[in-house]
Amino acid sequence: MPKPINPYAPSEIPRDPFDFDSPVDVQFVVDLAEVRYAESQYLIHYHPYRLFFGSLGLIILSVSFSIFVTVKLGGFTPLPFFISMMISMIVSSVAYLAMVSRTKTGVRQRLVEHGVVAGVECGVLCSETELILHSPQGEFRWPLSNLNDFRQSRGLILCPEPLFFVFVPKESHFSREDHHSFCKRVRQQIDHQRHEAFRRSI
Repeated sequence: MPKPINPYAPSEIPRDPFDFDSPVDVQFVVDLAEVRYAESQYLIHYHPYRLFFGSLGLIILSVSFSIFVTVKLGGFTPLPFFISMMISMIVSSVAYLAMVSRTKTGVRQRLVEHGVVAGVECGVLCSETELILHSPQGEFRWPLSNLNDFRQSRGLILCPEPLFFVFVPKESHFSREDHHSFCKRVRQQIDHQRHEAFRRSI
């Protein structure tokens, strides 16, 4: 049974980095800042309508509240307006965090379960039919037909199952192609596997 990983433990740099038993397409050291960036992008894709309409509602409520408080505290003068804006920002921030807090907690728990925590080395292989993740917790496999990919400015987010993602940064070590070619090949193989799955279902 794999040894549990403590996400708060200080990271250690092994003497022989990227030493995997099986070949991989890309290798990287998990960086906390990169994971938090990917997490924010993942949440936007996971809850697009909730965040869009929620943010729109918060903006309308904040503006209405600011106008109401400003008028009640003496009209459109700098101090009442500043106070109302600060209150609106605090309330909006708390409301936004409440909209995604449960999902964020689930995502972080799943990352730990798969061994994708700060300071560890991971490898990813995209075969013709599967996405394979190598981490200190072992090897994990998912069919490409169930994989979603989101290309971002700082890397590629791969989502093989709910509440879990693998982020491949642009600055990763690619074994046989560059980042652009890797992203393009992954997208082509996903489309092919989905087409084959649809063809078999009819």
